[in-house]
Amino acid sequence: VEVAQEAVVIPARIHNEEPGDDVRRSLGVIERSIFDCVYSRHHNGRVRERAIRRLLLSEQNFSWTVPYAVRLLGEYVVEIAAAIDTMLPLDWDSAREASFGKFAAMNPKFVALTEARATSYWALRAERTRL
Repeated sequence: VEVAQEAVVIPARIHNEEPGDDVRRSLGVIERSIFDCVYSRHHNGRVRERAIRRLLLSEQNFSWTVPYAVRLLGEYVVEIAAAIDTMLPLDWDSAREASFGKFAAMNPKFVALTEARATSYWALRAERTRL
């Protein structure tokens, strides 16, 4: 994806052990955001959910964190999508909202792919439930 005219590569999954809270607390603001971006790609859905909640609740608005939130919307974990859905409109200033809009405008193929993935997951889930 592209953010501020630079390429950002989002890892598929990471499989290392999640460090304790003391490690994250020892980091600076930017480093904590990087930490949360990386752990939003963890193989464990609960770890991903904690990471994205921290990113979305952060006072900081780093444009390079946006693709990590958008990427999670195309996944199959209902709780993560629900968390993002409930957190997005909460007390957002226009700068944060604009960063999501700008990202979507600069990355229409990524947004379309994410939407197709989400649609596919939920359609398959509905079909399995119906059977």
